Amino acid sequence: MNDMDCPLADTHCHLDLMPEETLSFLSSGALSGYPAPSSALSPLKTPETPTRLIFVPGVTGPAVFRHANQSARISAGLPNNDLSGLWRIFQMTGVHPGYLTDFNEQDFRSRTAVLHPFMIGEIGLDRKYEDRFAADFQERCLRIQLAAARDYGIPVSLHVVGRHGAALRILREFPGLRGILHGFTGSKDLALEYLRSGFLLGIGPLILNPEARKLKSAAAALAPENLVTETDAPFMSYYDNGIRKAATPETLPLIIRKISELQGRSFEDTAAVVFRNALSLLPQIPEA
Repeated sequence: MNDMDCPLADTHCHLDLMPEETLSFLSSGALSGYPAPSSALSPLKTPETPTRLIFVPGVTGPAVFRHANQSARISAGLPNNDLSGLWRIFQMTGVHPGYLTDFNEQDFRSRTAVLHPFMIGEIGLDRKYEDRFAADFQERCLRIQLAAARDYGIPVSLHVVGRHGAALRILREFPGLRGILHGFTGSKDLALEYLRSGFLLGIGPLILNPEARKLKSAAAALAPENLVTETDAPFMSYYDNGIRKAATPETLPLIIRKISELQGRSFEDTAAVVFRNALSLLPQIPEA
């Protein structure tokens, strides 16, 4: 099997912010999973399960595609009887903890009610931004967005930097909520705390960094059933034979291969499991 032929899921890719010249991987076409607000929570109506997924987080609200060519590729799709190799795109809505200037609970609730997103994100807590947005304000905004996810019965994509204790405490206020801890870089013990809270761990290009010893140790100790893959493109890079490269969804096989090596499992089995984990967060696909 060619690595790019395996099922792939990029659960955190800022596709709307990627330069158009980096979108060649979409040349085979992409089928939008968010074609209209009214259908975003509906089950996927396709004859077979898609094999390539991209979850696009919101930063200041819903993701907005800027490039005409990009929008055309995402919205055009291909016939439903040919899903092989398609990237199926799903957009979130959410307000990142570094972009809370205009956050308003009523506006957020109204927008969510109209968009009916499949997931709320990326949302969370970040110590780096506390000079602009106080810790208690970030926590209040997080609770508002988590409550919306709970009320709609949808998962969340969580961004946490330097505030894991507070984040885990807040998550305990929302039992049953599911989602992804995006950009996990921590220890096995921290991983277990989030797993107990119902969250999968997003593993990205950092695992390809030779210096990422703590992350590699945690990934080696976890089961693939606990993980999803991501790139956080266009903001993340990785090293390939000493050469720094920008991560794109085409980097996913390298991430999967590294996870499989660390866990002593086959590439194919690891790819299937982490893809299935991502798929479980989508509206249910009815069986034929």
